[in-house]
Amino acid sequence: TVRKSFFSERVQTQMIALQALESDYTLLRPRVTYRINDHLAAELGYLFIAGRSHSLIGQYHHNDEGWTRLEWRI
Repeated sequence: TVRKSFFSERVQTQMIALQALESDYTLLRPRVTYRINDHLAAELGYLFIAGRSHSLIGQYHHNDEGWTRLEWRI
């Protein structure tokens, strides 16, 4: 996991990566969060799965997904 903040922590990035050399699969989950103000944040992310179909995670290689999220805190 690698995290980095920019612009006084208004923009936060995160990359989660998993590589299994023996089982031959890869999982990547990058995301970016932008704090619009103290109460509102927007997030954009993606889940990438790759590998052989017989591996633990690789069997889900057709299940990549992207998402957006809007969070309101009081």
